[in-house]
Amino acid sequence: MHRLHRALYLVLMLVWIGAGHGALAVTEANVDDETVTPFSATYRLHIDGWPSAHIHHRLSHQPDSDSWQSEMRAAISIAKGWEKSRFLVSPQNVTSLDYTSGYSLFGMGDNYQQNAASLDGLPDRQAALFDWTRQVRDVRCGHTQMPPCVLHYANHKGEEETFLYRIDERGELTTPAGKFPAITITAWEPDEPDRYYRLSFHRDVPGLLLALDYYRDDKRKSYLRVDRLALGVPEPLSH
Repeated sequence: MHRLHRALYLVLMLVWIGAGHGALAVTEANVDDETVTPFSATYRLHIDGWPSAHIHHRLSHQPDSDSWQSEMRAAISIAKGWEKSRFLVSPQNVTSLDYTSGYSLFGMGDNYQQNAASLDGLPDRQAALFDWTRQVRDVRCGHTQMPPCVLHYANHKGEEETFLYRIDERGELTTPAGKFPAITITAWEPDEPDRYYRLSFHRDVPGLLLALDYYRDDKRKSYLRVDRLALGVPEPLSH
């Protein structure tokens, strides 16, 4: 794949890794709509060999239904990408309703669309990210003598993906946007143990990513930090 194309996919992949239901050592989070906080966040992403990029993330409640919408947009150099998901939230799980995404490279690109039927019970990436940040509050898979937690979700083509993860720490994290209560984990794909991600989620705001570091062969290749955050009424994303 062209290097720029790979870079664009990395921009989105860094915020697309998420997990859904059914896992070793995973318990259900006791969360309902009343504890979901709308927000808009801007992340700054640094990738080796590329200028830094901004990723814009917005979580909002849909006024004409009981659903929530999570949307991300990213741009790097002459490429850009986006994705949007609409889902239902219950104390037991998150149910994807529909998902769309796309990218543009040198003025050319592609779009993807999934619905509840094509996702076949799996959460899409945005819904999975939201649900994952709820589930990590209660899991007990931090010790290396315990099996890692197992994460399942559907990628932009509707194909099932799997990540393993462990809880690293719980505490406060300082970012350019401020200091927040955080849960930090390490996640990796089963067939690529030499590549892993260290992610920090906001403990009390489902769906909100605070920091992410990507490592290959134990060397950090990319990192992301939240540098702007508005809670409550989310700001619209620029197109």
